Amino acid sequence: MYKKIIGLAVSSLSKLYNTIKYEVLPYRKITVIQMPIIDVCNSHCFMCNIWKNKEIYRATPADYEKILADPLLKDVAAVGLNGGEPTMRKDLLEIARVLLAKLKKLKSVNIITNGIQGEDSFEVLSALDKYFKKNGIKFDISVSLDGDDVTHDLNRGTAGNYASATSLIKKLKKNGLNVWIGGTITKRNLFSADDIAIFAKENKLDYFEIRMGVDIKRLNNEGFFNNEGFTEDEKFHVVQFFQGMYYQTKNYFYYSLFRQLAYGEKRTAGCHWRNGGVTLDSQGQLSFCSVQSPMIGNCLKEDASEIFKKNISVRESIKQKSCDECMHDLTGPMSIKNLLEFFRKGFGRLIKIFRLHFGIKCLNLLPATVYKSKTDYAKLQDAKTMIITGWWGTETQGDKAILGELIDFINKKSPKLEKFYLTVYEDMEYVVEKTIKELGETGVVDVSRYAGTIPIANFHQSDEFKEANFIFIGGGPLERIAELVYIEKAFRHARKRGKGTFIFGCGIDPILLEYKKIIASIIANSDKMFFRDKQSAVYATSLVKNLPLPYYACDPAFNFVKKWRDKRASLKDRNGLATLIRANTGEYLVGDSENKINSQNENHVRDLATFLSGIDRPINFLSMNNIWIGSDDRLFNRRIIKNIDNKKLIEKHEHRYMGLNELLENIYESKFVLATRYHAHIFSLALGLPFLSIDYTGKGNKIENLLVGAAYPSSLSVSWNELSTQKLKGSFNELVTNYNNIEKSCNDISLRLTSNLEKIYEKFE
Repeated sequence: MYKKIIGLAVSSLSKLYNTIKYEVLPYRKITVIQMPIIDVCNSHCFMCNIWKNKEIYRATPADYEKILADPLLKDVAAVGLNGGEPTMRKDLLEIARVLLAKLKKLKSVNIITNGIQGEDSFEVLSALDKYFKKNGIKFDISVSLDGDDVTHDLNRGTAGNYASATSLIKKLKKNGLNVWIGGTITKRNLFSADDIAIFAKENKLDYFEIRMGVDIKRLNNEGFFNNEGFTEDEKFHVVQFFQGMYYQTKNYFYYSLFRQLAYGEKRTAGCHWRNGGVTLDSQGQLSFCSVQSPMIGNCLKEDASEIFKKNISVRESIKQKSCDECMHDLTGPMSIKNLLEFFRKGFGRLIKIFRLHFGIKCLNLLPATVYKSKTDYAKLQDAKTMIITGWWGTETQGDKAILGELIDFINKKSPKLEKFYLTVYEDMEYVVEKTIKELGETGVVDVSRYAGTIPIANFHQSDEFKEANFIFIGGGPLERIAELVYIEKAFRHARKRGKGTFIFGCGIDPILLEYKKIIASIIANSDKMFFRDKQSAVYATSLVKNLPLPYYACDPAFNFVKKWRDKRASLKDRNGLATLIRANTGEYLVGDSENKINSQNENHVRDLATFLSGIDRPINFLSMNNIWIGSDDRLFNRRIIKNIDNKKLIEKHEHRYMGLNELLENIYESKFVLATRYHAHIFSLALGLPFLSIDYTGKGNKIENLLVGAAYPSSLSVSWNELSTQKLKGSFNELVTNYNNIEKSCNDISLRLTSNLEKIYEKFE
């Protein structure tokens, strides 16, 4: 903990120093040069037009010797060599010698290559590495990689480029060179962006970088970004991808880009080229940044210092007009305004974390909670404004279905309802907006009264809370999440002010640890409640003294999916298997090390792949969660598919984002389901589809509780800890043999559970 605080302090001081040096002090040195040393290319990239160029002039090492001797460049410490394709030059080593001879403060050199030349590139890069290392200069190589084999070659416009690039990366790594990968996201490869990160991890690369394909003057691609025309789902995928990249890497550029894409905000990431960098092209022409700057002069005809001095107003104009909108991955010191805002937000988050954990400790000091029944509770039929709290902004497809059912419930129970709000995690508003739209598209629920989101942090202090007549919690269990402190405060304050409070079909995590008293307080301050299973209802009575056994039925998502199904015609001639699989996490493998969990996941990847290779029917790989938070199931699917022998069995594997309605349609078209996630079981039962269960939650937890309560055959469920190819085969064979009986049983269960839930609804007014 202390090490993290010290590290954060050092990092903050470094940011402050660089901002003062490059953004505040009047004298600013040029310390970085971007050098496109060739203006032609052997690739045909979708986002770049350099390959269409006809080379006019190629500066020689002697030319660079003259240019780099200019006083403007005497403080340069870092150089980036790129192109076109720089390894097409035969004089790279000579250029390297010029850099060392003329740039006396040089500390690091980077080169970007597409890897097309393979072995030839390796030889020249190895020579450069040897030379720079001998002279104490840090040298690193960035190889462009834009996704899997098919996607990369499509984006780069060159067949076989993936094979040559990945071969080069592996050889460079094996021979001890400092290599990393850089990917560019366009409409052609956006759903394969995760494959870039996967490749880096699998090949133990220390660093990787992923950027948006944007307009860059140097690449002659004006209008490219706006012409991309991302669909809503494509944009959503890109937004959540870059948000996930930030949390994975802590690279602030990704956070800035995420906010730009999601909310149209101004860029807050820093950039060396605002004050401390220039670009020198292969003709000797000077510009400020490669993205927006025009060529301001030719250093072979005029001194770089004079060109720079005469055109300083051009740079200031770019800073005023273009920097705020720039999405390029050029990085560097933040402006003083953005740095102060960065510190303010960071400090605010630290305070929130401290208060949350302090709140948990304080609530644990309270005496045991006693339930006091209340007779003058608020009436649903009179409610005009409601707040739905929970873990919104992090929802899986199952959580969306819960929300849809809850909204349908309040629409029917509250005829005077004018509006409802959802609480949301910081930065996750875009997810909730997408969820609401998807729910409307299902045709099951009217979402027209949705009025927007409220930050979950201390939402009991908001104007919306003051106005609200009812506070609901729904979507997911009451579990070990620190933000429960905010929900507890809201329920306690609502109860005092005569507002209605309702626990809507939640479960209770059986491993609550220090959260027991918080959840007990939420239960004790609830006017109305029902739980998703008997075990949760019984557990609630053990947490709160004098609490009568609450109502319980089934997960509300069940009813929503059943309503969706009832609007569809029955399907015949089904044959395929829909997989709804996830990797396991420490949430249910409590006490296991991360290495042990990862190893078990990898073993089960092989078990699942072997099993699926032998089922001899079409497989549709689907995902119950396809955003970065909560473990994106698409990534686990990729790992399984990689190990499947007979790829012809794979009817569908979606890298792309899939909304709730489309997911339900794909599941419904299948004959069997392989279910891991809890709501994969719910969806299968509600759709009347026989399924093979993989219980990742363990004995006495939510999946076992669901299957026991539904009277689903226990022989069709395999425990995660006992999962093997053989057990999967045995259970699946039973599923196939007894299909008709099991299908009838699923339909009977569906009718029984939804009927029970509707009876529970009748008890609330």
